[in-house]
Amino acid sequence: MSATEPQENVTKRLGVLVGLVSEARALERASRNQSHDEGPLIRVCGGRPAIARRMAEELVRVPNIAGLVSFGIAGALDPALPVGALVLPDSVRDAEGRDHSVHMEWRDRLAAVLPEAIAGGRAYGSETMIADVAGKAALHRSAEALIVDMESHILGEAARAAGLPFLIVRAVSDHARRDLPPTAFHGTAPDGSIRHGAVVARLMTRPQDLPGLVALGMGSARAHRALGRAALLGGRLLALVV
Repeated sequence: MSATEPQENVTKRLGVLVGLVSEARALERASRNQSHDEGPLIRVCGGRPAIARRMAEELVRVPNIAGLVSFGIAGALDPALPVGALVLPDSVRDAEGRDHSVHMEWRDRLAAVLPEAIAGGRAYGSETMIADVAGKAALHRSAEALIVDMESHILGEAARAAGLPFLIVRAVSDHARRDLPPTAFHGTAPDGSIRHGAVVARLMTRPQDLPGLVALGMGSARAHRALGRAALLGGRLLALVV
């Protein structure tokens, strides 16, 4: 039996890969009325590619996985994208130039209940944070991508290898024309939680990063609100896409 063939008397679940604990919580809140065996199976990789690959491999081996979803915040590459925009791309491109396409029927059905979302375009999957305006602009030109994140390409590759449907749901947390402050690189722990102490300690040596961190925090909050609105149907997402 293939990964996509139906199995009798088995509750299907979506496998979801996120980078941050806060992203996982948005889905968990939306799925709280479901039983433990019905809600999405969420894995948090902390923005670490090696961890993301291991978790993606674990998800595709779950017998009742119906498909995979890359869910979370993203950086804008297209200057026209406002912070807080919800994006449902057609595909994600990796560093080797390979495009991993989403399941278009799933994407269109999700877009139908999220009319504010931008449905279409390409995401870019990066192994590292794209921090500066010049780097974002260069990637926008070379990859012709709207957004960048650090998990979608990994999940797309795993989905393709396993013959599973795949979906990307991303919200913009930082603008294409704004640099990320270097202190932001120290903010995320391997478990996807925020290391507030490490950020404060770094700020003691780089106080000039404070305005950028404040702007990033505000942008992240807007993106999380957009994800929260999308996740309100997270408990019904399986019914929408399967």
